[in-house]
Amino acid sequence: MKNTSYVFLTMIIVLLFSFIFSFYFLFTTQNILAVDQTFFYSHIDEYDESKIFLFGSSHFMPLNPEHMETYIFEDELYYIFNLAESGDKPNTRIRQLDSIIEADPDLIIYGLNYRDFSENFSSNFFLPDPKELIHQNIPFNIPFFLDNPKLGTLSTIRDFFKIETSGNYGIKTPFFKINEDLFSIRSNNELDKIVGSDIHIPIKEKNTQFQNFKSMMIKFKENDLKVVVILTPNREINVQQISQIDKDNFDLIINTISVSLDIPVYSLMKNYEDEEIWRNNSHITNDVPGLIFSEDVAKIILKEI
Repeated sequence: MKNTSYVFLTMIIVLLFSFIFSFYFLFTTQNILAVDQTFFYSHIDEYDESKIFLFGSSHFMPLNPEHMETYIFEDELYYIFNLAESGDKPNTRIRQLDSIIEADPDLIIYGLNYRDFSENFSSNFFLPDPKELIHQNIPFNIPFFLDNPKLGTLSTIRDFFKIETSGNYGIKTPFFKINEDLFSIRSNNELDKIVGSDIHIPIKEKNTQFQNFKSMMIKFKENDLKVVVILTPNREINVQQISQIDKDNFDLIINTISVSLDIPVYSLMKNYEDEEIWRNNSHITNDVPGLIFSEDVAKIILKEI
């Protein structure tokens, strides 16, 4: 009898904990920032000089702020912060919207690629897409874990338990860890053997990533924040794996950003095809040969400031 009571009590505790964690997990909305994000935005006013923010996913992680500052400026007129995050998409970046506006950067460089507007569902299923149902019925932006379950789970656990992650995040790269994996380089012959794509880009009217991106851009304009979009590099073999309809939908989204939202768009998508600077077919290395990416983005910054 006593053992049964213990088992029952243990089950109640597990269920209670699961409910609390699930509630926190599901309702991590745009107004709740991760620990590293909160720390960064609460200290950004310590930098009196002009600030440039670089936003994007892991495609933007090779950008080296210190090298870019040295390449552009003889004196430290600007601080450049690479705020890229692994797995980042507009549906997650919008959680930082109020903090970004309050930080008041002089220029925002936003890196985009096909995956930023990919919803990762297939129209071949008879049943409706669960994520789409959540979008339609929950009155806030889709939680991070639905866009990137693995990374979302790890990030939520880290923030829930206030776990300190190891590695060099750095003042200028506060949202991602600088580790040896970022410095790897594969030969083009090896990369040519990597095939496959999970890109599924809905039309812009039904694309929640684009709708959230558009909302951010409108808010930035209302607060006199200048934004420039850079389309990040891809090897051609990677682009060939994406269906034509997905590429067409992406092109229509980019055209809307450029024309309707009146945001400058620079494309580096076809740059570096033959250069031996790739970690994989869509990521440049952080090692020295990959600094050409930082320098090309720095040239764009010079045109826009």
